[in-house]
Amino acid sequence: MRITEAIRMLLEKMAASKPLIRSLIWTFKGIRGSAQNKGSETGLRQHLEIKELVMCWKKFFGMRHLSDHQGFSLIELAVVLTLIVLLAAISAPVMSGYSPSYNSKKAAREIVSQMQLARLHAIRNRVTTVVIFYPDSFTPADQSNSFLIFEDDNRDDFIDATDNNWIRDAGENVIVQRTYMPRNVNLSSATFTSNGSGAATETFSCGFDSQGLAARKIGGVAYVTGDVQLKNSKNQTRTISFNPFGKTKIAMGS
Repeated sequence: MRITEAIRMLLEKMAASKPLIRSLIWTFKGIRGSAQNKGSETGLRQHLEIKELVMCWKKFFGMRHLSDHQGFSLIELAVVLTLIVLLAAISAPVMSGYSPSYNSKKAAREIVSQMQLARLHAIRNRVTTVVIFYPDSFTPADQSNSFLIFEDDNRDDFIDATDNNWIRDAGENVIVQRTYMPRNVNLSSATFTSNGSGAATETFSCGFDSQGLAARKIGGVAYVTGDVQLKNSKNQTRTISFNPFGKTKIAMGS
């Protein structure tokens, strides 16, 4: 038995209780007959009949929601609500496990993106920019689990003790305001070469010089390099490393 014949027989069985299906069968038979008599007078007549059937079909289809389906039955609503509850119950554990991983990935990319902007800012404006990280253990607590970026130059047209000292002094422009880590993500550590500033953030900072390279230690030639580690609520880690060329790299841990 051909597929088209099987479809026709199936639809005919459903036609007794489904006026819409019956209309579809009429159209199906007409199309089939038109194909068999293509090019003949009979085929032309059937073609016109099909057009009329299609017009009736469209009119019927457009009005059926006003006549056949005024609303949903209580059984239909109960089934739909049950399916929604089941899907929510299945997806909740999956989403709860996915969210911390997504948040830590997003946080790492955000840090790298802002560091790249700080590097470009340093090159374009011929200044040194500094990125300070505040781990989750940092005090005061309202500054912990965050980072900020600023120009290490007050732009007063001469070099003084407040320029390139790795400390944010009065008059120095903030490039990126303090940004906190997202939910379920901790900035667990920031470990960099000592910049020689003597500040509480002495080993929590990195920076860029006017050529886009890693900024150097005060009074020295050593580049300040190191890494930052993020950890989510599932103890998954992402490490952002910073090299002497001013480049960053993200590596995922366990």
